[in-house]
Amino acid sequence: MKRTVEEDLFGSGYEQPINQKVKGNKNELVVAKILTHWTGTEFVRVPRSGGLRWQNVMNICGDVLSTDPSFDFPFVIETKDIAKLVITSKLRKNSFVYTAWEQVTRDSVRSNRFPVLLLRKTGETPREQYTIFLECFPALLELIKMQNVDIISQGDQIIGMNSLTFFKNISYDRLIKAYQPVKRISSPGKPRK
Repeated sequence: MKRTVEEDLFGSGYEQPINQKVKGNKNELVVAKILTHWTGTEFVRVPRSGGLRWQNVMNICGDVLSTDPSFDFPFVIETKDIAKLVITSKLRKNSFVYTAWEQVTRDSVRSNRFPVLLLRKTGETPREQYTIFLECFPALLELIKMQNVDIISQGDQIIGMNSLTFFKNISYDRLIKAYQPVKRISSPGKPRK
C-alpha cells in the first residue's frame, strides 16, 4: 500500500484544513442567492468580506448588498458559517451570537440601516438553512406569529428563526411594512423605539 506525502509528514488520518476565506466567500454567495430570490433584486457579496469601506460611503457594509443602487434595502446583512456553533432557545450572556450581533449592529448604525444576522453551523443540511436573527419589536412579533414562523432562539432584544421558514412565509414587502414605524438610528446594544 502506497503512502501519501501527507501521511508521511502528518501521520495517518490527515485532513486538509479548511480555507476559512474560501468557506466565508461561499457562505456569502449562498446568502446573496437567497436574498436575490427573496427580494427579486440581485445581491452580491461585498469585496473583502464586508471589509470594503470608502470614505463617506457608509452604505457599503455588511457581507452582501444589492447591485441595484435604486433599491432601498434597509438592512445590513452579516453572515457566518461556524464549525462549533451552538444556538440555544435562550441565548446565554456569553453566546457567540452576541459577538456577531455587535458587529452587525455597529455596521447598521454606521449606515443607518437595520441589522440582520444569518448564522449557520458548518456542515448542516440543507446548505441554505441558517438561523436568522433580527431585533425584537412588537410589529415583527405580530408578523411572525401571523405567518406561522416559530422563534427558535431568544436573547436580549433579539430573536432567531429558521431561515427556510422565515423566507418562505414572510415576504420582503411584509417585512418592510413591519419595520416602517421603527427608527433606523440606534446605538449598539440599545433597542430601537
